[in-house]
Amino acid sequence: MELERQYDVSSREAALAKTRQQRNLLIVAVCALVLLLASFLRQRFMQKKQRAAETMANSVIYAAARTHQNTLSQLKELQRKPKFRTVESLQDNISVITKDLRRGFTQHFSEALANNLASLPPHIRQSVENLSGERAKIVYILTELGYSESEIAEFTCTSIDSVRTIGNNNEKVLS
Repeated sequence: MELERQYDVSSREAALAKTRQQRNLLIVAVCALVLLLASFLRQRFMQKKQRAAETMANSVIYAAARTHQNTLSQLKELQRKPKFRTVESLQDNISVITKDLRRGFTQHFSEALANNLASLPPHIRQSVENLSGERAKIVYILTELGYSESEIAEFTCTSIDSVRTIGNNNEKVLS
């Protein structure tokens, strides 16, 4: 009788141990699946952010190129004009080209912003609404997307010092 009781106790303990082992294995499997899913979702988020950054940078580069192409065509026209023109007329022509260049940057950067704003994270979109000027918005967005000051300067056709100044002004406005 005692032997039967010990056998029943040991068989119950073995069954409990087996159940615990199966439960622990199930918990490990579930944790592994959760970690795998979390890493997959993080990877997808990073890819989406990288695509948004690349798309935004490409749009800004394209906007700058379109503006410069227009300026180059105007400069070619200026070169073809007769050489007997006055200094004042040349200054007037250069002034018109400069105004067109500024207007072109504003217009093309506005288009780049409008085309890509929806793909940006919500916190960037909200901050952009508080900034004024297309170049300031572009600098802020590209900074938030991880581009360096030298890359932003190259993309926006400005100096690194100008990018720093715009960045500092953006920080003041947003804080």
